[in-house]
Amino acid sequence: MFRSSFLLVALLSLAGCVAQAEYESALTDLDTARKAHAGLQSELAACHDQLAAAESDFEARLADQLAATQDELAELRRQREAAEKRLEAFRQLNEKLAELIAAGELEVYVRNGLPVIALPSEVLFAVGKAELSNKGLESLEKVGAALSSMKDQRIQVSGHTDNQPTKKSKWADNWQLSTERALTVTRFLIEQGVVPEHLSAAGYAEFDPVAKNTKTGRKKNRRIELVLLPDLTELTPIIEDAED
Repeated sequence: MFRSSFLLVALLSLAGCVAQAEYESALTDLDTARKAHAGLQSELAACHDQLAAAESDFEARLADQLAATQDELAELRRQREAAEKRLEAFRQLNEKLAELIAAGELEVYVRNGLPVIALPSEVLFAVGKAELSNKGLESLEKVGAALSSMKDQRIQVSGHTDNQPTKKSKWADNWQLSTERALTVTRFLIEQGVVPEHLSAAGYAEFDPVAKNTKTGRKKNRRIELVLLPDLTELTPIIEDAED
């Protein structure tokens, strides 16, 4: 009987140990699950933060791109308006100078994107000279009358020659001849009422031809060009680098 009681007690103790082990194992599993859940919550919170940061960055980039696009559109509109203004000036010149164009005393065309009045040197000057001929005076008086009404228009008077060297003349070279002719025309236009602040003069010698220097081409290259320059406010400004 004593032996039977001992076995019963042993079985009950063993059963208690098993239950305790299972309980502790369950607690361990629960603690592990809680830690895993906490880890998942932390990862989820981090994901939410990353998503919020990504959305904020995307919105900022989108706003910057939209602003840039609006600036580009504004710049395109400004360039279009400037081009339309130059086109209108070109149209007006053709109307005002139609008589001289028809007589072959000058040409009006667009070169390098700018309206140009081109007068053959033969119309304005004697060979190798920088003083206006009588015919040149008559032509420039009409041109000056047309340009004097364009009060805000900036004009560059450009002298051009062919590639033949200056011989038996007082000019050192074609640079000097082309520049002196440009200055002569500039001074005359001022006398005709063209605003001097809007005029400039330049000599290009033979280095800006409009035709090959054949016999016929040289005649076209000997010319005075009145170039209608764009308003400086129409030009895209150069952005300076910010100082460190």
